[in-house]
Amino acid sequence: MKKLFVLFVLIPLFSFNSSISDEQIIGKWEGKDEKTKVGAIIFRDDGYVTVEIDGQAFGGEEFELEGNRVSMTYEINRKVNPIEIDFIITSLDTKTEMRMLIIAEFKDKDTMTIASNFNEVRPTEFNIKNSIKLHRIH
Repeated sequence: MKKLFVLFVLIPLFSFNSSISDEQIIGKWEGKDEKTKVGAIIFRDDGYVTVEIDGQAFGGEEFELEGNRVSMTYEINRKVNPIEIDFIITSLDTKTEMRMLIIAEFKDKDTMTIASNFNEVRPTEFNIKNSIKLHRIH
C-alpha cells in the first residue's frame, strides 16, 4: 500500500516540475550588458531562438550570417545545475552546426541569469564578465 501511495504522489510531482521547466524559458527576455546596451533573447516554443542587439535580429528559422543562410535553434539540458542551453546555428545549405554554450539559472519565473564565454567552452560559473540578467517582458 505504501508503494502505491508513493507512486501516486511522486510521479505527478515529477511530471509537474518537468512541464513547468519546459514552458519556463519560452518568451522574450530583455537585459542590459555592462555597457548598458539593451538586448533581448526570444525563445520560441518550436525550438527556434532569436537574439536582438542594437535593433538587429539574428536567429529564427532563416537569417543571413557572413553570406550564408542559417537558422538558430536551442537545446536545454535540465539534468544539471545550473542548466545548460546551447544556441545551435545551422547552415541551411551544408547542414554544418556551430554551438554557443551557455549556462542559466532562474531567480524566479520572470528573471534569469545567463553566462557564456562566447567560444566553444561552457562557463562553469557566473561572473561580471560573462553574465547578464534577463527579465521576461512577455
